[in-house]
Amino acid sequence: MLEMRRLLLVLLFSQILVSSTFAQKVGVTMAGGVARGFAYLGALQELVMRGMPLDLIVGTSAGAMVSGLYASGYSFDTVADIFSELQHHQNDLARVTFPPTKGLLDIRGLETVYRALVNNQQLENTSPQLAIMVTKLEVAPSIALTSGDLTTAMRASISLPIVFPAVEIDGHYYADGGLKNPIPVDVARNLGSSVVISIRGLGEPNVKPDNLISSLGLTVAAVTLPVDQAQPDLTVRVKAYDAQYFDFGSARELIKRGRETASENWLEIAKILEQKNIKLNPVGDPHSKNPVNQLWRSRLEQGLNLARVIPAELTMAPQIELGPSAFDWGTRVGAPSAWGSLGLGLEATGGILGNFGIAGGYVKLLNAPESSGYARLEYRFSSDLRVYGTFDPARRPTNTSWELGIEFRDSDFGIRLSLDSQAIGLTGTARAEFQDFRFSSSLEFRFGENLNPRIESQIAFKWQILGSPWFTRARALIGYSSNTQGFALGSSSLLRAYPEAYLTRPSVLIANLEFGYRFQIPNVLGIASLEPEIRIFTDFGWDFNSSYLFDAGIGINLPGRWFGFLPFNLGMDLAFGSLGARVTVFTVLPTVWK
Repeated sequence: MLEMRRLLLVLLFSQILVSSTFAQKVGVTMAGGVARGFAYLGALQELVMRGMPLDLIVGTSAGAMVSGLYASGYSFDTVADIFSELQHHQNDLARVTFPPTKGLLDIRGLETVYRALVNNQQLENTSPQLAIMVTKLEVAPSIALTSGDLTTAMRASISLPIVFPAVEIDGHYYADGGLKNPIPVDVARNLGSSVVISIRGLGEPNVKPDNLISSLGLTVAAVTLPVDQAQPDLTVRVKAYDAQYFDFGSARELIKRGRETASENWLEIAKILEQKNIKLNPVGDPHSKNPVNQLWRSRLEQGLNLARVIPAELTMAPQIELGPSAFDWGTRVGAPSAWGSLGLGLEATGGILGNFGIAGGYVKLLNAPESSGYARLEYRFSSDLRVYGTFDPARRPTNTSWELGIEFRDSDFGIRLSLDSQAIGLTGTARAEFQDFRFSSSLEFRFGENLNPRIESQIAFKWQILGSPWFTRARALIGYSSNTQGFALGSSSLLRAYPEAYLTRPSVLIANLEFGYRFQIPNVLGIASLEPEIRIFTDFGWDFNSSYLFDAGIGINLPGRWFGFLPFNLGMDLAFGSLGARVTVFTVLPTVWK
């Protein structure tokens, strides 16, 4: 009898021990949406920082991408720093392919950078435990990957069909994990979590199938959402539907939004943990002191260097230009241009062309008789170094119709050696940026019949209260040129928009001041974000030939981004001043990110 009692006590104690151990496992599921995953990361950060234990993350698509970095040992703050830096390198991460082959976007660059950041991490070695959802295309089951290469699993999980190419793993093809199980609560339960917190997006209000994008989105949601979906203990719903897919620049704002939403849910989550007899961890991020947080910059640079030498797929893109462009053309003193040019052409890069790029088309100056065909050819040794040749008589401000050159340019420094029929030119540029302060300077010499030095320095500042639509922008420029070609001082005002668009004076000291109001239209048809702005501006300064420069005006600008990363800009200005009245229309409509 005594032995029986002892056996029952041992069994009871074992059951209590097992139940207690099992109850202490907390799992979190994180939904997808590319850049929208930053909002979900912010929610997770708030919960962990408040002491919620975290034993398992089941990530889908964007949720897999952001949680993979955290589970590799980085702190939440470091992950935010990484994506804030990546916004400056999106041309190295993704490229539009036209015509599309395996997908609309080539993201081999993103995969390469991510692999360097996680240092070839394996899923079984992550902390907390990480499971990544993927969909097997042949028979379409939803699969949770818990072992193997983290980067490959992440890359498969974000592969939305048509947009991104599918990923091959062991002879099978996999795509976005959200296609069959976008909210994998059942997976978290099966992996031992007794408490499951689901972090996902808040549904967009009043969505109607009134355009192609919304119709596709609603159809996919209806088809993929499981009817018998397992329910989490609590769902944290973060407003993220207004974020564009590749808008890495909004990472910190989305993280902040996620933290605020999770904070609102904290008391209810703490109550659930208490009911399950789960003790809270010390307040703070347990990864904050990991040595890996000191390595991310060097790993990022290594990944970017590798991404920049990936052979690009063949891309053919139409070129559409209206108004002032980035090419070296403009007006001479006394004949200011009002409208600029209209150009139509085609550009081809990558693929069978290798490191070569070719472009050709036709350009018409809208207020002048000049018009001609143009052609450009370049060869890139790397992302920073290229040789080029241009034939573009209509847009060149001098009597030369062609130019050959070699150029080195990175984010901070550039140097160019050029040759045309009149002179040899040597130009050096330097740039620096500190939050809202930007500085740039250039020094140019042209060696022909006369030595023609050119010196230019610019300072720019933009001030805007966080969250306020009102902004102030100020710029100043000092320049000297010994020839009559003069300086390019901007388009929509003398220092606005594109510094190489108009040639006005050979030597100047001039400043620009603007006040404006900027709107936010975050989601247009699901493919674009807009930031329309209305501004008043003035330019004032002194020509070293003893004449003053002054104008004032009002402008409307429509900058935006396709899919969160392809920029475009439309605008018009009306100005009055010492140069007379002028109406300026300008546009940038890129179809390929370079």
